[in-house]
Amino acid sequence: MLFLYHLPDDILYLVLSYLDCRALNSLAQVCKKMYNFTSRDVVWKKIAKECINSGITQQGRDIFPKIPLKDRVKISQNWRRGHCRKEAVLKWKNNLLPWIQLDSDVMYLSQAADIRAYQLRPDSGGLQRKPVAVYSGHWEDVCRFIVTESHLISAGVDGKIILHQKQGSFSMEYSAHNQEVNCIDSKGGVIVSGSRDRTARVWSLSSNRLGECLHTIPTLDRVWSLAISPSQRIFCGNLISLMAFKVHCCCNKFLSSFVTGTACCGHVAPLRIWDMERNRGGQGQPLCPFHEGCILTAERLEFTSQLVPGRQSISPQVFTSKLFDIRGCDTSDSLNQFTGKRRPCQTSQHPYIMFPHKCCQLLTCLGTDFLRGAGVLDIVYESPSTLLSCGYDTYIRYWDVRASTRKCVMEWEEPHDSALYCIQSDSNHMIASGSSYYGVVRLWDKRQTRCLQTFSLSSPTSSPVYCLRFNSTHLYAALASALYALDFKGLDSRGRK
Repeated sequence: MLFLYHLPDDILYLVLSYLDCRALNSLAQVCKKMYNFTSRDVVWKKIAKECINSGITQQGRDIFPKIPLKDRVKISQNWRRGHCRKEAVLKWKNNLLPWIQLDSDVMYLSQAADIRAYQLRPDSGGLQRKPVAVYSGHWEDVCRFIVTESHLISAGVDGKIILHQKQGSFSMEYSAHNQEVNCIDSKGGVIVSGSRDRTARVWSLSSNRLGECLHTIPTLDRVWSLAISPSQRIFCGNLISLMAFKVHCCCNKFLSSFVTGTACCGHVAPLRIWDMERNRGGQGQPLCPFHEGCILTAERLEFTSQLVPGRQSISPQVFTSKLFDIRGCDTSDSLNQFTGKRRPCQTSQHPYIMFPHKCCQLLTCLGTDFLRGAGVLDIVYESPSTLLSCGYDTYIRYWDVRASTRKCVMEWEEPHDSALYCIQSDSNHMIASGSSYYGVVRLWDKRQTRCLQTFSLSSPTSSPVYCLRFNSTHLYAALASALYALDFKGLDSRGRK
């Protein structure tokens, strides 16, 4: 007699791919062999990708590979239903503006001018009472900080940026801005900071240029938030021309971009994407876009966005093309025409064109319908082309620069008309947001228009949620006088909010 588990693994995987969560759990009770087979991650990956906060991103990457997917799918149901245990894991006397970061089993928490590292308890998700490390150096409160593989980088009200070594006593101090540094991010060997002094600055982390300011960008408005694109490579044509034409780079250099969120108190858009140069070509090598003498190849010579005409004659062949500006007008409106020169590229079948260089050039602005005062308080990248933003106008907005820069592709409104101080995403379906009143934390499913669950952490005393972070089992929210943890692990259907 042929039993189900006698089938080859690939055939059995195909059969099980048509089963839902309940059917797989029932099948696991048939026998020990089926239990072991249905406990494999590959069986649950398709189901997990449709669950919220299962650790599987939209691109299929597994964020928490050490936890079995079967267990994460089960815990995901608690997130969806709001079954959790609430606990104030840490309290302090004075009201502060705390910020938190999670790094594996360690939580970093800023309190006034110091940042403390606490070990997370593996059983309950709470904190060890005594911090394992304390990072100091600021004269005034820490505004934001980030954690990399080897360093902790903090920004403060005193206008300084301090680079701390995580495992060691080395630290380096930057006199970064004239006023408080409200936001900071670091990727790919650079630090980007934004300040109340209406500038954003790019700093080097390379050993030979450590602490050097590479660029200063006048933003013409106070910078509240910023984020660096998660990919160091920018699609030279996709982001600049927004899929209007295909561009081939003749060299193997990389670019990076970052987005700034400002106070929206002037006449500039609060969300703007900037490019920053990554590498300079060596002598005799062609350079990437926005470098001096940039060389590109194009399949269709109709340019949009910030592209500018060629500046010197390199062959008798002449072409004419249109230059558009997508920031404040319809892309069908031609701003001007220019004449450029071209010749067959020796490394490609397409012609190449030379463009002048401009450092940290504005690539594009996001949105056209922001009201005055609708400052952007938090930005989260999900992929190089998709990001989330929130702020004073009570909306969470989801942007996809491949589709449009004039309008977000999705948006969700805070039901009680409160400003949104912070957001976090699982890079798939779930968003968590922190509101400005009564410590309200909301869970959202991108596939729905209304929030899934609401948790009030500070009632009856009102406090904003200044920062929140979550992993597969816990959500942590930092309020003015306490740090709260929501434990979604191990509760049955009678769990409470």
